[in-house]
Amino acid sequence: MKVMAFSVPKLISSPKSVSLLVDGQIFRIRIYRLETEQTWTLELVEPNGNSRVWIEAFGSEKEARQAALRAFTEEHASPTLVHAKSTSERQTSNELRDLHKQ
Repeated sequence: MKVMAFSVPKLISSPKSVSLLVDGQIFRIRIYRLETEQTWTLELVEPNGNSRVWIEAFGSEKEARQAALRAFTEEHASPTLVHAKSTSERQTSNELRDLHKQ
């Protein structure tokens, strides 16, 4: 009997993924893609573990994060950035501030 081998593509997490603090609760914005894909997936994980995954695929990590921040600020009071990877922390704080001005 011949067994066929296959490989599972790796999941690439974006450095644009962030965690936000609202009223003492942490929400996670996760942006990721399969290594074999070019588009990014967006997921919002709530403090209770429930998550929402966007059906829409995003052409860039930045587009995905902007969509998440827009949706998040429509539903929640002023979030505070509690974690970001690389230099995107300042950018995310500015994006949140700019969204509140709109």
